[in-house]
Amino acid sequence: RFQLPPDVRGVGELAIAGTFAVFVTALWMLWRQPALISRALGHAAPLRKHAARIRQIEEQIYTFASRHRRALPGLAVAELGFHALGVTEIYLTLWLLNGTAPTLLTAFLFETANRLITVVFKIVPLRLGVDEAGTAGFATLIGLPAKTGLALAIIRKARMLFWAAAGGLVLVREGFSPRTPQILQDQVGRG
Repeated sequence: RFQLPPDVRGVGELAIAGTFAVFVTALWMLWRQPALISRALGHAAPLRKHAARIRQIEEQIYTFASRHRRALPGLAVAELGFHALGVTEIYLTLWLLNGTAPTLLTAFLFETANRLITVVFKIVPLRLGVDEAGTAGFATLIGLPAKTGLALAIIRKARMLFWAAAGGLVLVREGFSPRTPQILQDQVGRG
C-alpha cells in the first residue's frame, strides 16, 4: 500500500531475520534445555555457590509448559486478545482523530510499531518522548501526517496514566503503603 525507503526496508528485513533467529534459538533451548547460566556460574569461583539454585530456576523455566499444560490455551487466548485489543484501540482512535475509518492494516502496523517501541525503550521511564517521536515518525513513514502519530501517542499515554493512577488508588484503598513490601517480606521470612 505504500513504498518504504530502501534503508527502512533493509532494517525491516534485518528485524524479521533477527526475530526468526530468536524463535529458532528459543525452540532449540526448549528442546535441548541447556544449563547456560548455571554452567557459566560454575566456572566463576565467587559465584559457584549460586550455580545449583540458578540451575533449579532454569529447570523451572524449561518445564513450565509441561507442568502447566491446562493453563497454556488460556495464556494463548489472553495474549491474542491483548494484541487484538491494541489493534482495535488504534483503529478506533485513528477513526475518531481523522473522521474516516483507517484500514485494519494501518491499525495493525501502528500497533506493531508501538510494541517494538515498548520493547526496545523499556528502560526509558514512561517512554517519555520516545513514544511520541517514534509514532509520529512511523506515521510519516506510512504516508500519514506526523501530527496524527503524535496525537495517537499522546492519547495512548493518557490512557496508560489514567489506568496506572486508578490501579494506584485501588492499592491505597486496599491498604498498600510504602511499608507493605517490607512487612510482606518480614512475614515470609518468619513463615
